[in-house]
Amino acid sequence: MFNDDEFGDYIIYSAHSHYKVFIDSRVDMYGIDQFKDYLTMLYFKPGWEKIIEKYKINWVILDSDSILSRYLVERKDWRLIYSDEVANIFVRNISENQDILKQYGHVNYRK
Repeated sequence: MFNDDEFGDYIIYSAHSHYKVFIDSRVDMYGIDQFKDYLTMLYFKPGWEKIIEKYKINWVILDSDSILSRYLVERKDWRLIYSDEVANIFVRNISENQDILKQYGHVNYRK
């Protein structure tokens, strides 16, 4: 998963035994390299797609109006499965995610 650090805090609190976050507000615990990768992804800098591959990111949870959210919603290789005024959740459009995409793959993007 790739997530905004604020969502990381919530996920650790509510679902720590089920999901491993990319980062949370304790950024010093993740090391400088992962923090740089986080910033590259968050701010949609060149090389962000390499980070997807490096960490084998399969789903993304971001602020609804983030630059990366607005880009992923246009991509065919990522599908929106949840959207509200706070967050968007995307999963990769790959065979292992087809069950979840069948169930949640018809979500409308909300800003």
